This record gives sequence, C-alpha cells and structure tokens, in this order.
Amino acid sequence: MSKVYLLRIENDEEVYFKIGWTSRDINTRVRELETGNPLDIQIRQVFETRHAVALESALHRMYAHRKHRDEWFTNIDENEFVRACVTLSRGMEILN
Repeated sequence: MSKVYLLRIENDEEVYFKIGWTSRDINTRVRELETGNPLDIQIRQVFETRHAVALESALHRMYAHRKHRDEWFTNIDENEFVRACVTLSRGMEILN
C-alpha cells in the first residue's frame, strides 16, 4: 500500500516540512532525499492509504498558504496533519 508522509528538516533558524507520497519503503525515499542535502531528514508521520496521490494533492492544497518551495512547507502541526489525513482519506473511500 502507498504512503503519504510528513518529513522534517531544520537548521539553526528555520524548520521545513515535506509532504509527499511513495509506494516504496519510506527509509529508501528519505535516503534519496538526503542525497545532496546537508541536513538530516526526520520522518515525522507516515499514513498508509490506497489514495496516496489524491491525498498528497489535497494536503498540498490545504497547506498552500504555508508553502515555502515545491513540496516544502512551514508551520505544519503534526496532529493537524494526521487528522487531515484521516478525514480526507475517509472521504476518498466514500467517494470510491
């Protein structure tokens, strides 16, 4: 089953979160992202779903006002992220 994930990186001044999805092992995905990245990436949340692409897209829209660059965001509350994943995923299950 595919996964939607929330990753975190931080330096002395700022904290950024990446919202993405993968059908592979999450640790493999993190190693790919760490290549060429001087900061350690922390896995904060992983949510398994049959609707990973649609869920990731919905989360990107939900957090658009917090977008920093590409798939990186600022100021994401992890509990809010989990609640959003559950709520949105349930809605997608109902629609299918």
